[in-house]
Amino acid sequence: MKIYCPNLSKCYWRPEEKENIEKYFNITNDINSADILYWRINTEFVTQNELQNFLSIEKKFKGKVINSMNSFKYTNDKIECFKKWKEHGIPIPDFFEFIDEKDFYNKLENNNITYPFLIRTINDTGGDNTFEIHSNNDLNKNLKNLIKLNKHIYLCSKIINTTYKGFFTAYRIHLCCDKIISYYGRVSNSILCYTTGFNNNMKNAWIENNIRLTNTIKKHKNIIIKSCQVLNLQHVGIDIIENENGDIFFLEVQPFYFCGNKKRTLPPFWNPYKPKELVDWLINNKNYLEEKIPNYYTYWLNKDNHFNECYKQLYNYYK
Repeated sequence: MKIYCPNLSKCYWRPEEKENIEKYFNITNDINSADILYWRINTEFVTQNELQNFLSIEKKFKGKVINSMNSFKYTNDKIECFKKWKEHGIPIPDFFEFIDEKDFYNKLENNNITYPFLIRTINDTGGDNTFEIHSNNDLNKNLKNLIKLNKHIYLCSKIINTTYKGFFTAYRIHLCCDKIISYYGRVSNSILCYTTGFNNNMKNAWIENNIRLTNTIKKHKNIIIKSCQVLNLQHVGIDIIENENGDIFFLEVQPFYFCGNKKRTLPPFWNPYKPKELVDWLINNKNYLEEKIPNYYTYWLNKDNHFNECYKQLYNYYK
């Protein structure tokens, strides 16, 4: 099968990706000869003019599409994604949207959300322009800072208690069509759970959280797969959290999830490539850790295996 992957700005071939797509598809530069159009979009960099152009290209295309641009809004607008998931019974944190301070206070008064909660923009990533609100003082200060960004709409969402083994936790799961390819769990001292540091005190919690994730996926496999199907997305990374009762909540979806970049990240894993303490620990304790969390080593840390599974699954799905 011939596949057309538009040469888009801010996109690149992730480590071992191009070698593996070529095992299963013939990449063509001629969209008119292609059987499949594959949008490899880094959504945060797409302008409205580009989006309209992409939609026009897809509308004229006669073949099959991977990660349709008609689903772009779910990947670039957390409110649209939450609404779609809620419509189909996918569990999400309680939330509301607002446009200014007056609208925020009106909706907060008529909502069950109480401290703590998050206020944020709808399309930033990596925790940018996201504020934790634990008190009136937090709210008075940070709501004004958020509104100053001059966006047309904002999001308020309940904070879910993800504490496990003394740390905040989160999950990233990678899917292709109806198959879960790989996954990993994070532990952090930050409620937003970004991996900014790693030390000896975190090791047992990191292992236990990743073992817990394996069991969580077994328990919730069907709804995890459904979360992508209802968005009409075929190859994505999904962010999920789990509370102390074992309930899961879906946060966002990324079609061009980060796997590393050979121009700026480091081998052997490309991602993770920092913090160094985590990477060294994963290398030096491979035999012990791989036995406990085999999927992580086989299908995430090994990017050749990861993308081989992804593109094999896509090929089997579309052939």
